Amino acid sequence: MKIGLVAAMYCEIQGIDLLLTNTKCEELSQFKFLKGNLGTSEVITVCCGIGLVNSALATQLLINHFSVECIINPGVAGALSNELNVCDVVISRDSTY
Repeated sequence: MKIGLVAAMYCEIQGIDLLLTNTKCEELSQFKFLKGNLGTSEVITVCCGIGLVNSALATQLLINHFSVECIINPGVAGALSNELNVCDVVISRDSTY
């Protein structure tokens, strides 16, 4: 499987980058993409910077140029729930702009 990870800040993907083997860096537009292997998957990571436009551009490049099968956006978000703690993992069902 070919997986794309797009993050606003490098600290959000740094741990994954360190786990990748057979890495190759490729620069497109203003972005640096790191391609590598993680287990049986090919992974492409990109730090796009903060903002909707940056995220959209990097995501579109992952789709068009690298033909990723799925995109993961690791990062920081807020929530209004007393049941959540710091470092909890939350997976959304819906999203909105």
